[in-house]
Amino acid sequence: DLQIKATVSDRYVAVNAEFNRVPGQLFLVQKTVSGEYQTTGQKDVAQKARGKIILSNNQSISQPLIATTRFESSNGLIFRSLTNVTIPAARTQSGQVVPGNVEVNVVADKADAAYNISPGKFTIPAFKERGDTQRYQNVTGESKEAMRGGTSGKAKVVAEVDYAKARDELSSKLKAELSDVLVGE
Repeated sequence: DLQIKATVSDRYVAVNAEFNRVPGQLFLVQKTVSGEYQTTGQKDVAQKARGKIILSNNQSISQPLIATTRFESSNGLIFRSLTNVTIPAARTQSGQVVPGNVEVNVVADKADAAYNISPGKFTIPAFKERGDTQRYQNVTGESKEAMRGGTSGKAKVVAEVDYAKARDELSSKLKAELSDVLVGE
């Protein structure tokens, strides 16, 4: 085995063995490689669905609601508000009653994909439980977009072996492409 330290530069016109100088050129090559890989790892996950509900108030007085207020979907699933809100009172405009509205962010009561529901109507079960029919009928909610993100169970994740395999394959691919460029296909 023999090792020699040498300097390579485009300023040298000939090999100089005395000073270990070699003429050379600088190449700037940029390449990108990509690939798709299957994941083999699994992990237990639990995440609650989230979304927004537009609350409507048909009463002549505003309606305050505390954070964690329950909202029940038409299929009986419970979502809870993340913040306190006050729904403005209804107002009369051109002889028509216009309900007060406010939007509130909600989160599912449980982590489960069943809570990923389509847009729909919501009621406030606490009013019904207290026998407050007036509020139960006049303070309602509706989502305009689906509730999303709910899941529980096993989810695929990138395992260390998946990452190493992808890194090694992409590195080999990149070295081959760079070699082709430098050798001159």
